[in-house]
Amino acid sequence: MTKLLVRLLLFFILVSLAVKVYTVMSKHSLLDSVRTIKTSADVRQIAVAVETYRVLEHRHPPDCRVDAAGFWAFMGEYVRSRWSHDVTLDAWNNHFGFQIDRTKGVYYVYSCGPDRTINTPDDIYVEQPLI
Repeated sequence: MTKLLVRLLLFFILVSLAVKVYTVMSKHSLLDSVRTIKTSADVRQIAVAVETYRVLEHRHPPDCRVDAAGFWAFMGEYVRSRWSHDVTLDAWNNHFGFQIDRTKGVYYVYSCGPDRTINTPDDIYVEQPLI
């Protein structure tokens, strides 16, 4: 009887340790998931601002990479003033970017994602046709 109780006690201790390890690991994954969802929503909102700019100004914002002055002017006028939080940075504190690809006839609003490198699998972007 005591052997059974000891085995059960050891079993519950091992299970509780496994649950704690899993919880720590899943919190990291959950945080990355939340950051991805937030950044995806911000990228879509910036794409809406790009379309607003196109309609009002009859042109797209300047084609530029991350940190370019023309895109920052656009962000200041069409994005920052409409949101209660600073959307110039994604959830990993990377700057958003805007790029026109005339050969494909599209533009991209993007975040480099957690690796801070453009054109990698973790990039978060919206692709829209040039009109």
